[in-house]
Amino acid sequence: MDTAKKLELLEDAVSRLTLIYDVLSGKQHRNAQENFVLKYLDDHATRFIAVALGHAEQVEKYYEYAVIKGKTAEKSNGIADIALSNAAYQLKVVTSDKAVDVTSNLTKAAGQLTGIYGEEPGHGRRRAIYIRINSEDNPWPDTTWTTVPTASGLRNAVATSVKAAIQEALTLTRDKRQNSLGPYLQGRHDVQAPRRSPTSSRAYGTYTKDIVTQQQRVVYEHVPIYGLNMFGQLTSFTELQPRTITEAVTQQIAQPFEAQTVVTRIRWPSGRLVVENGTVKAIYGYKLSARFNNPNQPIVTCSVVKTYGPNDDD
Repeated sequence: MDTAKKLELLEDAVSRLTLIYDVLSGKQHRNAQENFVLKYLDDHATRFIAVALGHAEQVEKYYEYAVIKGKTAEKSNGIADIALSNAAYQLKVVTSDKAVDVTSNLTKAAGQLTGIYGEEPGHGRRRAIYIRINSEDNPWPDTTWTTVPTASGLRNAVATSVKAAIQEALTLTRDKRQNSLGPYLQGRHDVQAPRRSPTSSRAYGTYTKDIVTQQQRVVYEHVPIYGLNMFGQLTSFTELQPRTITEAVTQQIAQPFEAQTVVTRIRWPSGRLVVENGTVKAIYGYKLSARFNNPNQPIVTCSVVKTYGPNDDD
């Protein structure tokens, strides 16, 4: 099946679900069975849109970077959602109305970029997080506001939430996550003093990591040999014979350490209302820079470097 047919089927499926919704939601009085189907449709639409929007965002980002901007794209498997020759991006789409879902996605993305979940963005790649908050009713980053927040209040709350999410990802332990890089970021491995590049905010060094390999070696064993002597009696003797065995060998290997900047882009496609200079306006997102350049003390500092308008590109 070609791509055009796949997209046609996807569009047709959405049209059929929309028709069912229009029929049921337009009824002034619905019976129990109709309410059941409407609720069932809502549950599946929630799951469907989260997956579909995420994949659509990936395709659009690859198109933006590889086709429009001419970047070298790579397969994303095992690296990040978007993999370029010099950058790794994690994309998260939030469709729910719960602020905690934004926070958890931030932490998950930060963890992926530091290797906690098995991804390996690779030494030297810039790392970035994209969060799209599609629900206009999601109160993130603060659930305590009772009025429209000020522009500075929203900016500071976003920075605080992003900083906390990255901090949590850096300090996760092996008990909580498999293959965590938290121990060496907290100085629990032999970390050499990082060296600072004069043209980059990233710091580099090495840390020791236990690498387990399977190695073969030959051992000699006494093997019993049985036979009959000249009188027809059963006799035996032993003979040294070689045997190859495979065993696990643990070695401490120096690994490159890259404490660096994670750029986080927060997007509200429909805008987030704020008060600025006594008037209400919409902010469509922020680009924040979160640094954790000290491997022994992973203290995250966060600064806003850009405020997005409705038509601004990344």
